[in-house]
Amino acid sequence: MIPKQKLRIGNKVMINGQIVTVKAIEHNSVNDKYYVKVYEDFRLILTDYLDPIPITEEALVKMGFECDSREALNYIYKFNNFSYYPNSKEWYYKWNKIEIDFIHQLQNIIYFLTKTELSYD
Repeated sequence: MIPKQKLRIGNKVMINGQIVTVKAIEHNSVNDKYYVKVYEDFRLILTDYLDPIPITEEALVKMGFECDSREALNYIYKFNNFSYYPNSKEWYYKWNKIEIDFIHQLQNIIYFLTKTELSYD
């Protein structure tokens, strides 16, 4: 489950193991639940059924991160001012340590800090 406050249009999430794109977020005032549109046929899915996508090194490369492997034991993935150290699973923006665990979080923080949409196709 992903809380609706953590989602924005364009985020990549999973439903039943399938990767989908959030196209709309809607609130139902009758039952006070949040739904997302992820399919072209206008079906709405309750946010309770969304799963986050874990970050992998393969996904980072797909999204445009470059691997800096000058040091064999401490290689780094970089994108703009973001750095990811796979051995310690630590993220940094400039010199500030940040916490990121999933693709939608990475998409959001990169957008909020740099106004760059991070593609995950």
